[in-house]
Amino acid sequence: DDVTPPDDSGDDDVTPPDDSGDDDDTPTDDSVTTFSNGVTIDKGKDTLAFDSFKLDSGSVLEGAVWNYSEPDNQWQLTTADGKTLNVTGWDVTDANAAVIEGTQENGLYWKYDSRGYLIIADDNTTVISGDDQAHNSDRGMDISGQDRTGVIISGDRTVNTLTGDSSVTDGATGMVISGDGTTNTISGHSTVDNATGALISGNGTTTNFAGDIAVSGGGTAIIIDGDNATIKNTGTSDISGAGSTGTVINGNNARVNNDGDMTITDGGTGGHITGDNVVIDNAGSTTVSGADSTALYIDGDNALVINEGNQTISGGAVGTRIDGDDAHTTNTGDITVDGAGSAAVIINGDNGSLTQAGDLLVTDGAMGIITYGTGNEAKNTGNATVRDADSVGFVVAGEKNTFKNKGDIDVSLNGTGALVSGDMSQVTLDGDINVVSVQDSEGVFSSATGVSVSGDSNAVDITGNVNISADYGQDDLAAGAPPLTGVVVGGNGNTVTLNGALNIDDNDLSATGGQYLDVVGLSVTGDDNDVEIDGGINITHSEDPLDGTSADITGISVSGNSTVTLNGHSTIDTNTVVGGHVVLARVNNGGSLILGDDSVVDVNVSYIPTGYYTYNALLMADGEGTSIENKGDITSHGVYSVIRADNGAEVSNSGDILVYATSSNSSEDRAAITRASGEGAAVHNKAGGDITIISNQTPQGNGGIGTYPLEWYTHTFYAMMASDYGDVVNDEGATIHLQGAGVYGVAASKGTASNAGDIYLDGFVPTLDDENNITDTNYWKPSQLYLTSSGMVAGSTSSGNGDATA
Repeated sequence: DDVTPPDDSGDDDVTPPDDSGDDDDTPTDDSVTTFSNGVTIDKGKDTLAFDSFKLDSGSVLEGAVWNYSEPDNQWQLTTADGKTLNVTGWDVTDANAAVIEGTQENGLYWKYDSRGYLIIADDNTTVISGDDQAHNSDRGMDISGQDRTGVIISGDRTVNTLTGDSSVTDGATGMVISGDGTTNTISGHSTVDNATGALISGNGTTTNFAGDIAVSGGGTAIIIDGDNATIKNTGTSDISGAGSTGTVINGNNARVNNDGDMTITDGGTGGHITGDNVVIDNAGSTTVSGADSTALYIDGDNALVINEGNQTISGGAVGTRIDGDDAHTTNTGDITVDGAGSAAVIINGDNGSLTQAGDLLVTDGAMGIITYGTGNEAKNTGNATVRDADSVGFVVAGEKNTFKNKGDIDVSLNGTGALVSGDMSQVTLDGDINVVSVQDSEGVFSSATGVSVSGDSNAVDITGNVNISADYGQDDLAAGAPPLTGVVVGGNGNTVTLNGALNIDDNDLSATGGQYLDVVGLSVTGDDNDVEIDGGINITHSEDPLDGTSADITGISVSGNSTVTLNGHSTIDTNTVVGGHVVLARVNNGGSLILGDDSVVDVNVSYIPTGYYTYNALLMADGEGTSIENKGDITSHGVYSVIRADNGAEVSNSGDILVYATSSNSSEDRAAITRASGEGAAVHNKAGGDITIISNQTPQGNGGIGTYPLEWYTHTFYAMMASDYGDVVNDEGATIHLQGAGVYGVAASKGTASNAGDIYLDGFVPTLDDENNITDTNYWKPSQLYLTSSGMVAGSTSSGNGDATA
């Protein structure tokens, strides 16, 4: 057969120019043709230029320019160092790749194939060539040594069935199958150590693995290089050591089905795929451990990955890493991730999507699902459990990413359920988030965080419930800090909506000295955040304060120039010391809280008889520029301070506040329902607002508290009170209703008390039924006239403690 260098059309005979000196009118061919596999033929210079040479070991050499000639009717290539390669075959594939093969100077086979591999046989290599042939072999191969190759099968559309065991070590390559459209079935046990088990090069190949593979020492079990490859594995793989890889796939449109189990350790990689439009279906179980170990690494766009098998990831390993764009991943199997540096899935590209449908367990500082890049979407429909310090279930980083959760997320032991650290992302949490204080390995009850938003300009929509719970027995120990927290918003310009309920259940019965753990339902820091709670906040609380320390339970904490709006029905049920350890909202440093028109807050309080008390209130504002506005209904069954403004804060009420100041177990329960303390602090009962106190108690002498006008009397209650030079104002159109003895409308010990509205007073002591309905009233004769009740009070019953204007 005539062997001529190919051109790019395949139609014309391409013969190097004739330079023999004979007269010939044929024009000289000076054309230059470039082929898809990095070969360029220059007819004018009689050269072949190669962009690079890929070796069967997977390494790549720099390109070179070789001369070609035809002495004695034998085409030859001459390398830069003077070596001669005989050419016995030239071909151009349908993909416009130049395929060249022949013999070396020593008569051994060589080939430059369609994927750019330079394949060279040694004196122990078995070479089989030819298209459309079938080969069956019981390998029984044991090959070792740098650049040694066991078998070369060259040809298109070959069918190769390879059985038996093989061992490939120390830089050797077990087998090379080169050609398009090959079908390969490989079974038996393969051991690869610092070597390459097999190279399958060519487009449209189909490869089935049924044996087991052990790879170590930086080796690679198999390299599949070519577009439109189909791979199915039913065998087991054990990949160990830095640089060791099970399968390398280079090319587009690969289809991979894995039903076998994989174990990857100590820096190994299960599969490394470079190319676009890859489809992977993994049904086998995967165990990955050790720093830099990765089960699946995809570097290409438009990948589709389906993981049906279970995955166990530990010691700094990664389950799946995707560096390309537009990747789509679905995990239906269960995933367990453990240890710092470990991650189930890392998406580094843009516009990808991931669905986690199986259960996810993240422990000991590991990460579950991480989305970097821009425009990625992660969705969790399974249940996730996150525990231990620095563990995070879901990380939404980068910009404009989306995370949707429909499953439940259980968080404990200082873990974090979801972290939104990127900017301009959208987070939707539809399932329940359960944040639980449980005992660590040392028996100490520890903290946890449900959701943390630390980036800027994110939108977080929580449609499920956030449930926070802590239950401590008499001898239990608690960590003290950080607080057990449902949702943290720490960046700037974020929008957070909670349509579900925020539920806090804290049963702190520890009597061990110094033991406590604060609880915060929603913490908002930073500036320009907008948070709306539509499902209300429900707090159930009990404590044993006899050890002198108790936890503070805060529904909403706002610090910074942000706004929180509370709607829906909220309930507080607390058994506590006088003044309470439950605060529905703490607002400071310029923050703002609004209780909307449809907000309803019901408080049920009972006091524990101790010598301890607090100055807390249901709603607390502190600092200049800080504000609270109540437009809804607040009802307290039992004595509870409702609103307090300190140090320049301003609060207002245009809704209805009703306090049943009924008898408690404590001898001390005096309270200001609304209070302004400190210069610049102000409380306004605005037009349409109403504050009502109904008390069935009577004042009694007790220890002195100088901030109250009636310093030495307990069971006394103030609708509005100023202290330390604060201001309280009952505006025009506002009302105050007082029923009973020892109840006062607008009062000030030090500060200003102003009234432009209406105050209604009935000084008779009511009799209340179990539902606090008034069934009767009776006159109580006081020892001092001012103990009956009064619409306004200014000053103090003790000289030196009063400095008020009314």
